[in-house]
Amino acid sequence: MAAFPKLESHLNLKLMERTPVGIHATPAEEVIYRDAKFMINYSKKSITAANAATHTYDTTFCVGTSLLNPAKPFMDLWYHINQSFPDYKLHLVPLEDTPQFYDLSIFNRCAETGNVLLTIECWQEVHPGLVSIPVNWDYSIPYGLLYSLHAPEDVLRFVKVAENITHKA
Repeated sequence: MAAFPKLESHLNLKLMERTPVGIHATPAEEVIYRDAKFMINYSKKSITAANAATHTYDTTFCVGTSLLNPAKPFMDLWYHINQSFPDYKLHLVPLEDTPQFYDLSIFNRCAETGNVLLTIECWQEVHPGLVSIPVNWDYSIPYGLLYSLHAPEDVLRFVKVAENITHKA
């Protein structure tokens, strides 16, 4: 009770009505009490949501994607193996394309000059001014998953499942 006069002074509000019969809450104290209960309840919900968000992060695969490195090949693989990861979600992370071999300027130049460009299947929708025609050549290009050398267990499990699926095909 000794803290109440200090709190009243700090807030510049009268919180308790002191009478010879006893102590009664003022309307100001009732408002503060009601809002304090709300804030305590809201903070509990916030902590619960934060814990759920942490769990969601633990069950989310982050997949890099960009115009020249689209996520479609990964998505095609995901549709085959997602039953092995029923609680997992995907989070697409935008990547910045770095001009090493192909960059968007190559596709623009091809569209402007009418030249032919050999591309991989996942680039067929990179440029609206170009048409992709599949060829049936005895030639393949390596394509795969890129992941950390020190990947978490779930990523390593994902890679193992992906290997099993692709070796069966």
